[in-house]
Amino acid sequence: MNQGASRRSSAAWPLLLLIAPLVFIGLAAIGGSLRYSPVPYWDMWDGYLDFFIKASGGDLAVWWAQHNEHRIVFSRLLFWIDLALMDGGSTPFLIVCNYLLAAGCVLIFHQFLRALVAGVEGRAVRLAIISLVCVLSFSWVQADNFTWGFQSGFFSAQLLPLTALYLLGRSLSTSSGHGGLFAGAGALGAASAGTMAGGVAVLPIMALATVIARPRAWRKQLVLAALAGIVLLAYFHGYQSPSGHGKVLDTLLGDPAGLLQFMVFYLGSPAFHFVSGGSLVAATVAGIVTLLAVVLIALRVLLARSRDPMIVCLLAFAGYLLAMALAVAGGRLALGLNTAFSGRYATPALMLWCALLVLSGACLHQRHGRNIRRYAAALGGLAVATSLLLLPSQLRALEADRDAGFRFLVAALALELEVHDAATIKRIYPYPDALLAIQREAARRDLSIFGHPALRDASLSLGQLAQEQPHSSCAGYVDQIAEVAPDTRFVQVSGWIFHPASGRVPHSASLLDQEGRIIGHVVTGASRPDVAAAVDERAGRSGFGGYLLAGRRDAIAFLEGRGVECRLRVGSPTANRHPG
Repeated sequence: MNQGASRRSSAAWPLLLLIAPLVFIGLAAIGGSLRYSPVPYWDMWDGYLDFFIKASGGDLAVWWAQHNEHRIVFSRLLFWIDLALMDGGSTPFLIVCNYLLAAGCVLIFHQFLRALVAGVEGRAVRLAIISLVCVLSFSWVQADNFTWGFQSGFFSAQLLPLTALYLLGRSLSTSSGHGGLFAGAGALGAASAGTMAGGVAVLPIMALATVIARPRAWRKQLVLAALAGIVLLAYFHGYQSPSGHGKVLDTLLGDPAGLLQFMVFYLGSPAFHFVSGGSLVAATVAGIVTLLAVVLIALRVLLARSRDPMIVCLLAFAGYLLAMALAVAGGRLALGLNTAFSGRYATPALMLWCALLVLSGACLHQRHGRNIRRYAAALGGLAVATSLLLLPSQLRALEADRDAGFRFLVAALALELEVHDAATIKRIYPYPDALLAIQREAARRDLSIFGHPALRDASLSLGQLAQEQPHSSCAGYVDQIAEVAPDTRFVQVSGWIFHPASGRVPHSASLLDQEGRIIGHVVTGASRPDVAAAVDERAGRSGFGGYLLAGRRDAIAFLEGRGVECRLRVGSPTANRHPG
């Protein structure tokens, strides 16, 4: 009986190790879908739309121009593909790229693992480690980096250096040297400088790793050092330090304790989310353990008589991530220690945890060889326990604020109509006045959200006669009309609209006067549980918001749905119903 129970137990944990990654990937995908909005957000206005407008106008220098302290060439390539080849910008393409880049990191870690923990006896250990690597790589604590189309830089800043170091390790592991592998490593090391600012450190780190792993490979050392020098000169030629950002050296000299504390929080930030509301204790312990693990493994590798180039290169990747942590701490400490727990910064910390897991497996394999399988259960237990600790934060992927997308769409409508509604526009960009030139050119070319059916040419249609009147009738109500400060040309309008015959909600609607001229526009998607309860359960997201010409606020006669073609006579006692 005990033997049967033991066999069932030994069969159960590998199954859990297979299920956990699928659950985390599935929840991450669902979360990305729920949080999706076609509206550019924050840095996407200048870093995405304005970049494309300038680049497509022939400004080649904009490809290498700074974005804060970064030169985001890799992300700009994706932005160009999205806006030039995806029908004026699809945004889902960029979000899918974020997930694919995360998957790429898992793949390269798996390649390291196959090289470092080889053989049948290491199969169970590899399963345990790669399961946890997959869970960490798709953890929802880094949700912003998945769901924000601008954030490919955070993932490419991991994938390109990791792949470069993998290829370098492979090229150093063979007597023939594999020139193609080394050339690929050098190319990706140079390309890493075009991901985020930390990427400039990749080639120097690769040169150092080559010195440590193969002291006699002086040709490769010289090539990497020369490439590093060229990239550094190119990167810092004309470089300007962003205002408002601290400097590492100043922070190190002025507040070394704060710098160290920020780094500890940063490296342990995924553990902060183990407890609802966050746990400073968990983050601190995890950060200290992470630092100690890097130091101990580094000492073991450096003091060994012979050094496996693959281990050295993966350790170099861990060193690169520590350098990134130091740079972030030096630049962001002035913004407060809580900045270390930002979801954007969780990605490098998670990648460092993954690297340490693979390095730990490699050290176990070196020390115990065929007997490594005895550690499989312990590593499997660690993987399952960590997955369970991260599961509550992963389940938050199902708790997306569905009204956020509606609010963003109203802000985009304000831009399309050139309504100076600063409070609304600040939901998507902190400096509304700076968006005017970008908005006008993007709207003229129907780029990104301005090519969306709900907004396309909305400003041009004001004052025009509406097209042929739809035969179908809407239900709905104009709930409120409010002033827009400081813009006196428009007023805000809100309410709900629904098409009972089809059970669908139009994606947008136009406000018409008695003659059928368009005097305003609204977009739909706001939660209206009152309408769902009183009218139709399918009308739960029938709420609308938008803008009406202030001088025509008393002239509203019709509300005409688009996407679902229907018309509502405002004021009709049958169609214009307030729920309840």
